[in-house]
Amino acid sequence: MIPVLTFMACHCSSGVASEYNAFGRRDPFVPLVGVPREGTKGGILGILTIDDVVLQGIVVGPDGARNAIINGEVLKEKDRVERLFVESIGDNTVTVKIDDDRFELKLYEEDG
Repeated sequence: MIPVLTFMACHCSSGVASEYNAFGRRDPFVPLVGVPREGTKGGILGILTIDDVVLQGIVVGPDGARNAIINGEVLKEKDRVERLFVESIGDNTVTVKIDDDRFELKLYEEDG
């Protein structure tokens, strides 16, 4: 039994690299929370402009309450973090304000 397990362990860790192609969509193997996306500073603190904001997901709880995942942080409606204010969360959109400027972030483009 021990020689078989040794063979399996050596064979499975052959070092062959594989790569997942998400075809332009979000990679399901990358966590939504806790890992900054490519091209972002990461984190919710220090947001200065809308270019610093990345909407990563919208979560709907069993009670129907919606939360937005923005820059790796879970936020609910009316949450304020420094200059960012979450005004409303819809099925596909989140409306945020940075200072006095209002922006609508879309999770995905709807098919027309």
